[in-house]
Amino acid sequence: MIAVARRARIVAAALLGLVAASPASPASAAEWHAATTAHFVLYSPAAPDSVVHMARDLERMAELLAGEGMGSTSLVRPHVFLIAFPDRQSFEPHQPMQNGKRARLAGYAESTPYGHWIG
Repeated sequence: MIAVARRARIVAAALLGLVAASPASPASAAEWHAATTAHFVLYSPAAPDSVVHMARDLERMAELLAGEGMGSTSLVRPHVFLIAFPDRQSFEPHQPMQNGKRARLAGYAESTPYGHWIG
């Protein structure tokens, strides 16, 4: 389970880099799109073809990590759900509250029996 969490953090960091490089209009005005692969479900306001491309890149990265012995060997794994906000401003309303103020986080993860959510 530690390897899965570690891989999720690595993938999340890579995703943030991919999203930062992808053109997108402000999230509030944008239509969100989803792309699903064998291990990931990616939501983003980026262009539909960019979302599919990012999801495929994540899948290739997961395969590479697994090939290097850094992935789960289990045949049954929950999906990793990624919500890719285009910028800090659009992510801010979704950050948890601490002492009455929004926490200043670059992202966070929530693991459930049904999948891992990373935002």
